[in-house]
This record gives sequence, structure tokens and C-alpha cells, in this order.
Amino acid sequence: MADLLIPATETPGAKAVRVDEFIDRIVAEWLSPEERAGFLSGLDAVDTRTQSLFQKNFVDATAAQQAEILRALGAELAAALDAVADGPRGYRGSAPEPEDNFYLTFRQLVLTGYFTSEPGFTRQLHDEIIPGRFNGCIPGAKSQ
Repeated sequence: MADLLIPATETPGAKAVRVDEFIDRIVAEWLSPEERAGFLSGLDAVDTRTQSLFQKNFVDATAAQQAEILRALGAELAAALDAVADGPRGYRGSAPEPEDNFYLTFRQLVLTGYFTSEPGFTRQLHDEIIPGRFNGCIPGAKSQ
């Protein structure tokens, strides 16, 4: 699923930078038991949805079928965000809680895992993990 969100192009995709392993570790070691159960329930719901539409598990579905499932999840997330924007004044500005929306949590984990990896950070964001040498005591040019 992560590789569908960030596929390989001229930069590595989510699978190449091992985002799946990052998500496994976060789910196993960082999420509370309730959050973990919610996340795993969300994964089961993706399989259930894929089974009802295509009579196969998500991993066995074609790339087009998998993309259709992710588009549907994205549309549901967008509808939830629109409901927040259209809600009463005291409710505005509050995004859906991640534990209430599997796809929101999943996307956050994929993006965090990808952009904190060395290839994601250096090749996609074009930034340096450890900046170059700083020499603060150099003579200035005559124009300075």
C-alpha cells in the first residue's frame, strides 16, 4: 500500500526505503494497545473491502484494483475533512483524529517513514542530514 502512495520514479519509492518495516516497528513498539488494535482493524477493513469488490485480498488484487481502493479511502478522508470545515464554529479546524481514520494514520506513517529515510530526505527533499562544515572565522571578501 505504501508503494502506491509513493512509487519509485527517479527517486526510490516507499518499498525501496523500507517504509513497511518502519510502519511495522511503529505499530509494534510505539502505538498503545488500543491504537494498535485500531490500526490492525483498519488493515482488516481494507482486506474486507477488497474482498467485497474483487473477491481477493488487497495484496492479491491488481495494481488498478489496489489504486481504486486507495482512491476510495482518500475520498472518505477528504469527506471527513470537509465535514470538519463545514461544521459548527467550535468544531472547525479540528481534523479527524488519526485513531478514528485508518487511512489518515496510514498516510502519516508512510510520509514520516519515507521523508525521514536517507533517500527520501536527501534525494526527494534535497536536504542534508548532516550539514556541511561551518567555518565561522574566515576573512570576508573586500566587498563585504
